Amino acid sequence: MSKDPSLSVVIGFRDWGLDRLLANVEMHFLHASDKNIEVIVSDYGSKNPDAVKSAVEKIGGRVVHTNSQSRHWNRSAALNAGVEHANGDIIVTTDADILFTATTYNELISWVTKNPHVLYLVQCRDLPASYGVHHFRNLLDLGRSVDYDELKKASTLRPRWGMGGLAAFSINSYEHLNGYEERMEVWGKEDTDFAKRFALLRKPVRWLTEPLCSIYHIWHESSKAKALSKEEGTRRLNENQTILDKDFTPVRNINRKCKKNSIAVSVIIPTRNRVDFLAQALQSCKLQTFKNYEVIVVENGDAEGAEGVVKNIADRRISLTRIPEAGAAVARNVGLEEARGNYIVVMDDDDIMISTRIEDHLRAINSDCHGSYGGWIDFEDGTGRILAEYPGKDHNLAAMWATGKVLVHAGLMIERNIFREFKYDEGLVAGIDYSLLLKLTYNGLRLNHTGKFALLRRMHDKNLTLQFSEAQQNAALKSVDSLREVISDAEQKRLREAGRGAVEKACSNGEQARTELEIYVTELASGAAKLSNGANKAIQKTGREGLDFDADWYSATYPDVASSGLTAWQHYCSYGKILGRRGSQERVKT
Repeated sequence: MSKDPSLSVVIGFRDWGLDRLLANVEMHFLHASDKNIEVIVSDYGSKNPDAVKSAVEKIGGRVVHTNSQSRHWNRSAALNAGVEHANGDIIVTTDADILFTATTYNELISWVTKNPHVLYLVQCRDLPASYGVHHFRNLLDLGRSVDYDELKKASTLRPRWGMGGLAAFSINSYEHLNGYEERMEVWGKEDTDFAKRFALLRKPVRWLTEPLCSIYHIWHESSKAKALSKEEGTRRLNENQTILDKDFTPVRNINRKCKKNSIAVSVIIPTRNRVDFLAQALQSCKLQTFKNYEVIVVENGDAEGAEGVVKNIADRRISLTRIPEAGAAVARNVGLEEARGNYIVVMDDDDIMISTRIEDHLRAINSDCHGSYGGWIDFEDGTGRILAEYPGKDHNLAAMWATGKVLVHAGLMIERNIFREFKYDEGLVAGIDYSLLLKLTYNGLRLNHTGKFALLRRMHDKNLTLQFSEAQQNAALKSVDSLREVISDAEQKRLREAGRGAVEKACSNGEQARTELEIYVTELASGAAKLSNGANKAIQKTGREGLDFDADWYSATYPDVASSGLTAWQHYCSYGKILGRRGSQERVKT
């Protein structure tokens, strides 16, 4: 195995036959002997994991074991576990019954290197029963080469559906999707769903063709057919189909903790001389229900204290960058250049995130938008008194042109490539946010509303919005004036009339947001430098359990919860929502 492989082959496995697995791993190393690859077997609950590990490692492979004997086979979870331990920049997911020709590896490496945003699939050929694992075991034992001309004549070409027999992609693309969909258990639809989600992120899906790319399915009795012969297996396949048909969000596994440094979202927080506020902002990031993110704190100028705050938070996902004193626009642009996530949140250092904020953003995003936005609550620093609640309004150019309180800059999540194409105007002192958002909206930015409050916005005497309110208004007028030069008078009139009718949105988590605000205010009034463990747990509870979910009622109403191995809340998040199930008998409305 190479120490720094270019390509990682990941194979999901669970007692499908050790002989078949070992022959497959040996074939990979034999056919790619001049390539820089590693082979990872993701053992998802085999009865004798030590035997699997010993045998695979003896021939050069690696084994990642997941203790899942009490759970159903889950190909998605198995592949995700393997990918998280991969060292290659290029990933190939496949099964223990798929044979690659020698030229396939080079082709995969070449294509993914040239086009890292593309998902590559290869059409598979099915071999007859006479070409089972024993046929290839004999070839290996005798030191004979595989006769691919013979295999081609004996095989039948499988239709192009699912992933064919392999999926090749960059590790960055995998991280943008947050892995294979783990709600899909047993066998079926997870590969089709993976390809669909590439398309939802406007990433192409391409099939590589023969003769340079060829793969063969080694005959064996169908494991999938065996699983589906039982009522439970059929039910789960139907649930997989429902997820495939109804869920059009590209980022999945929202509540899964990744072992690898997988970055789906980057949060950028510029700061200067506001360490107390910064500490609370960072703690609200740390308490997010979605875990695969990074926070980039950009300290603006020769200020002191941010380093101590970051160290005190003690979270590897939070980093600090220092820059010479410059404006807010410069600090934000620096953060954007360093960001690795596919989606960006730019937040002020005096803001506090609702604990489900990132999760809510991701659940609202689909192929028809470039990001999402939520409502916000303004509160008075010190007292915690709520000054106003703003759910936001329909986002469009007319609303941005003619009315206020459509959205707040710190309550957005937008694709990284858009932020990098349209950067913050470093020549502006005030109105930086509105200027950028108006420009983006004019150029076609589409945003979905989360249906939730995203942000608690602190109002205090150092708040830039209050200090420069007049300058902010003048800058906003200048931004509108710059567009007047390219928009006709008639269209401006239409925009004003349409904008006045902008519909206010609704946020369903008002009680959760107000509860979390009360926790923050109570803790800070006591003089604590950071939230206590009790406060952390209380905030996590509001995000994890929800304020409109009744675990006892849900478990009693849906008997399949008991056999799933999941808590009622986990089952509701993973299956109930997509199946249209209610979380309680009487949903709380706020």
